[in-house]
Amino acid sequence: MPLTGCSRGKTRNGGLHVDPNAREAYIMAWIKVFQNSNEKGRDYPVTVSGVEVVPDPVVRGEPATFKISASTDKNITTGKLVIDVAYFIFHVHSETHNFCDETSCPATGEFVLASQQTLPSFTPPGSYSLTMKLLGDSNAELTCISFGFSIGFVTPNAII
Repeated sequence: MPLTGCSRGKTRNGGLHVDPNAREAYIMAWIKVFQNSNEKGRDYPVTVSGVEVVPDPVVRGEPATFKISASTDKNITTGKLVIDVAYFIFHVHSETHNFCDETSCPATGEFVLASQQTLPSFTPPGSYSLTMKLLGDSNAELTCISFGFSIGFVTPNAII
């Protein structure tokens, strides 16, 4: 699963009106700007080596597990994970977790952040992007990644 580092600012539509005929071109241009801003990267104290989403695609109404493999030469004893989710280009969800609730603390060397969530059965299917920041003492940014995931079109228990 491709990972990108995070840019310092947030990209928003800003109320721009987009002609429906130009919507696809606008989305592709926005994605290009987003990717270019993330390619610069930063040298973070925590390096993320991989992301696993099970199942992939995520199934609405069923548990989904997100595992993020990371490493550091620091001794992380406290922190928080700030997670933002976007559906296409629209921000749809934010949450914050205690770092030590998602992995064993203190974290040093290689470690895995794991989170399990069940998305509501009415969650729209399609492509999503998740941005996760790990903040340490004094909200210092220890890492920031973005990755995409999909929510499938099939609901396990269809309502008839």
